[in-house]
Amino acid sequence: MNALLIGYGDFEYAGMKHVYHFANGLAALGLRVMVLVPGDPGTAALMADPPRFELVPVGFVGPFLAAATRRAATRFAPDIIHAWTPRNIPARVAWELKRRTGARLVVDYEDDEDMHYEAHVRAMGKRLSSALRRLLWPLLKARLMLKPLLWPMNWKGGEPYGPKHPLTYRLVNRAADAFTAICTPLKQRLEREWPGKPTYLLYPGADLQRFSPQAHGQQVRRRYGLSGRKVLLYSGTANTTILDSLLEVLQQVRARHPEAALMHVGNDDFREEVDALVDSRGLQGHIVLTGSVPHRQIHLYLAASDVLLQHNYDLSNEYRLPAKLPEYLAMGRPVVTFSAGIGRLLQDGIDVLKVSTDRPEEMAEKVLRILDDEQLARRLGANARRKAEELFDWQKNARTLARIYEEVLARPVEGVPTRERHERGLR
Repeated sequence: MNALLIGYGDFEYAGMKHVYHFANGLAALGLRVMVLVPGDPGTAALMADPPRFELVPVGFVGPFLAAATRRAATRFAPDIIHAWTPRNIPARVAWELKRRTGARLVVDYEDDEDMHYEAHVRAMGKRLSSALRRLLWPLLKARLMLKPLLWPMNWKGGEPYGPKHPLTYRLVNRAADAFTAICTPLKQRLEREWPGKPTYLLYPGADLQRFSPQAHGQQVRRRYGLSGRKVLLYSGTANTTILDSLLEVLQQVRARHPEAALMHVGNDDFREEVDALVDSRGLQGHIVLTGSVPHRQIHLYLAASDVLLQHNYDLSNEYRLPAKLPEYLAMGRPVVTFSAGIGRLLQDGIDVLKVSTDRPEEMAEKVLRILDDEQLARRLGANARRKAEELFDWQKNARTLARIYEEVLARPVEGVPTRERHERGLR
């Protein structure tokens, strides 16, 4: 079986690390795998394991898929095309390649894509003015009229590879033979919106050998002067709003544990703003911004923590499963996370401690419960690890994905008798 996976970014993106794991897992099962990567395929070097699959950069000429990308994909002769989210780039590429190759198409949903799109529109300004700008700009610049319809509308600024576009979103979903969804509520929503098209639950995963309670974080602690201190850790993309909230948590925790520190592992393009916040709160020496760290080293940083934090904004999103959470749980460290989304699968006080509001004082109270009760901390860590083994073993989940592909391929093509599929070039 030939499986073509289409990403929405390169491997610096958290969700794309799951695509990488799935691709390697499928290849280990004997599938031929190609991954189309918008951005830099060289970011595969950030991962711990070398790719067992073919990597091809996604290129465009104006609104059209570049000939080199198109030739590489069609020569690969995919049986299955898996678009990782219905966002603009993967949707645009998947729709064209399905038409050219006759492969079955699966579209993955890893979050509330409507929410992402609405947030993007709000950030750009009023919907009407944004739509008019996208429509008129190519005319004013003597560009193709198709560009505002088929080309990513946010190539510069914000999310580099574009949010959901109304046209490509509709096209790729109509063309889809099946969907995969990251959580049960999202699966149920897709079943309502696209009746008759099968939707499969597909959890992401973590490398349970590297992300493990046996990982050692002492070297990281020594490097940042954190030996013997209580360390709260947040990893992944952040902004000043998130960091300000976490600084408030830290400030309240320090009232009982003065030596406590906060470590953020991830982008630090807001360092000056955070330094000002730290100074205003008198937290100098109590926060560490590591900057971005290659994924192959992340487990060493998580191992340096006493408590792992998932920020708690957007508690209304029932479709969230943050990419970091499987790795948090796998580490066997106590985790504080939100009650919505994937939090529904985790038992409060047993697997994790959950917050139900965005108030820093609620998160601080959960952190203090852990720091003040070693028995609770050990129990939460052990149960978190067991939950990761149950839900987020990427090798087991890659086998699930391979079975999904087999089921999709076994379904009759609508309007085409089975005996005619080979003659029509359909698989």
